[in-house]
This record gives sequence, structure tokens and C-alpha cells, in this order.
Amino acid sequence: MVASVTSALDDGIHISTPDLKRLGHEMALLARSRPIYALNREKESALPQPVFIRRDGNLIRIGFSGGSGGLRAPGRINGFTIHDAAGASVSLIYRADIDPSEPTVIRLYLDNNPPPGATVRYGYGRDPYCNLADERGFAVPVFGPFALPQETAK
Repeated sequence: MVASVTSALDDGIHISTPDLKRLGHEMALLARSRPIYALNREKESALPQPVFIRRDGNLIRIGFSGGSGGLRAPGRINGFTIHDAAGASVSLIYRADIDPSEPTVIRLYLDNNPPPGATVRYGYGRDPYCNLADERGFAVPVFGPFALPQETAK
């Protein structure tokens, strides 16, 4: 699978030419890792996928596995949203960054407690601006809704 969520659109449904070329390159790299082509090559790792979500007060940590070389984003990390139990977006995230000690962990800083039944999503909406990828440039796929855990006891 190759995620296209970081791609720009030329219109309501068509990915831009430069991003189509980038996606083609990513698909070629993944195809090369198939057994028939991988005789003497290192296998390409899978796309980054969320594996845990932890909460400590108003800090949410989302860990990823797969991918290569940790996570990267040009400029500020975008694409994460918090939603209430009914699915409505709630503006709580004031900062998102990559944990410098764990480059496969994203930290979401909330300015208030999330409502009961809140969820987190990445890439929600019709044309979300998402910019999180691994070192190779492979985009983190859209995910969610994932339930936010209760605050951890101190």
C-alpha cells in the first residue's frame, strides 16, 4: 500500500503531476521488495502505522511501527484532529511534534481535557492537509477514529 494523503490535488479528485510521480516511485520501491525481485536486495519496510495511543494529562502520544528512519514533517505537523463522541471536530490540539528521543512517536498537546468518548483521527475530511511521512518520504496513511484513552494515573 502507498498512501497519497500528503499529495496535492489539481482539482476535486485528481492528484497533481509531481505527486503522481512521487507515488509511482514509492510503488516501484515497494514492488521491488516482492520475493521475485528481492533476491539480493534489502526488503523495503511497510508504511508507518499507529500501534499505540497513550494519554498523560493533556499530552497524547501516538507511536508508530513500520516505515524507515523515523517520522518527518516539513514545518509543523498537520492532519491530526480530536472529535467528540458524536464525531464533531473539537479544537483542542495546539501543538504537534515528533518526540526527539523517540522519532516514531508523535506528541499532541491539548489545551483542555477531551470530552468523554473523544477520538483522534489523522487525515479527516475531504481534502485534509497532512504532511507526516517516514525518512523515505512514504506518507503515514489516514487512520481513525481511535478512542482516546483515559488519563493515566500518577
